[in-house]
Amino acid sequence: MNILIAGVSDNGGASWWASQAINRYTRHQARGTRTYDSYIKFPHDILAPSAGQMTQLCHWADVIHVRDTVKMIPPMYRRTKPIVLTMTGKRNTLQGVLKSCRRNRWLMGVSTYDLTQLMPEGSVVWTPNSREDLAHQWHPVRGQFRVVHAPTSRICKGTETVIRAVSSMDHPVALDVIEHQTYAETMKRKQWCRCLIDQFTYGYGSNSIEAWALGMPTISGAMRGNYAEAVEKMAGFLPYIRVREDVEEIREAILEIQGGGPLYFDAIERGREYFFKYHHMRAVAERLIGVYEKAISYKASG
Repeated sequence: MNILIAGVSDNGGASWWASQAINRYTRHQARGTRTYDSYIKFPHDILAPSAGQMTQLCHWADVIHVRDTVKMIPPMYRRTKPIVLTMTGKRNTLQGVLKSCRRNRWLMGVSTYDLTQLMPEGSVVWTPNSREDLAHQWHPVRGQFRVVHAPTSRICKGTETVIRAVSSMDHPVALDVIEHQTYAETMKRKQWCRCLIDQFTYGYGSNSIEAWALGMPTISGAMRGNYAEAVEKMAGFLPYIRVREDVEEIREAILEIQGGGPLYFDAIERGREYFFKYHHMRAVAERLIGVYEKAISYKASG
């Protein structure tokens, strides 16, 4: 099977990692494209392909996987090729996108598991982001307990609350807030930290996936809907230490991790188990091949 995975700014580097996962762990072939680069500079396969390149790639592909929009795909191939359209966030548009997918006989995916809870049961598939195992790169600084937080939006990620929680601690804790940095620089700084604080609205994102890939425990939350409960029901456990966006709760979670007690080691084990089950490149590659086969059958039955 030939697979084209196309993104615009490639949220979370998903198109790159999905294509690499398929090439590395399956017998199928994948190419990944990104329309333009951002300051994050995720790795890429084909950056800013020309119209001619996109036409050639679409002709080559047996199935096309796009993120958030099909605009980069020539209209002829939108009509004739099996397509998986994965939505990243954008919760207020999901129902409209589902109607469009059904009309065109495209298969709709969502990038995070919480989004499945907003849709009719069985109407969308989860196409999670992936990373490789990075445990060999985790080298926490000795003699200093360092916490990392990497927001793309301070408001969405509760950054000011995180800063207040850490600054109010009696025990010395260093907080590394990573903003407006490249992916390479961000990963270099993460590997020196002892734990990650992710976000408090939707549960977890790429930051947590990268932390689990390193072997690092995460503090996070999911206060809207029943998103945390849905993940726990699906996996059998929560992969992160769940707290509210609250100074005292964040501080207490950090203290427990800093003490190196059972919570710390349990959080590491849960994060690693969840990572290998749902976000490791091999697991995601196997899941995506099943999704693409389903998309081909769905298109053929129309």
